[in-house]
Amino acid sequence: MQPVRKVLSATHFKQVDEDGKMKWTPCSPGDIEAEEKTWTDIDSDELLEPPLKIADFLKSLDSVRPTVSADDIKRHDQWTLESGKTKLSVYKCTDLSYRLALHRQRGRMTCKLTVFCNAE
Repeated sequence: MQPVRKVLSATHFKQVDEDGKMKWTPCSPGDIEAEEKTWTDIDSDELLEPPLKIADFLKSLDSVRPTVSADDIKRHDQWTLESGKTKLSVYKCTDLSYRLALHRQRGRMTCKLTVFCNAE
């Protein structure tokens, strides 16, 4: 979502060539090719989102909130204990860390995110 946020908050755009077609992408107001515009001034087929960067992943990790509550997890674990075929051990996570690895293969960049949780 960070590239979309960049488009929505941009005050300046510049034209870039994308497969032989000129498109508008957000840029710094100090960019020599910058033109003052907002995304609403540009047709959707002429808009190019900026590429996703590592900084975008890291920024998202800092602001992401859980999608389920602790109560949801407890209910799920209880159901699994009563109805499921496997029993779960429930741990309280005391320290969360992550490792982000980038790989370039055949001209494409792939990203692998590994999350570690030190449990009590």
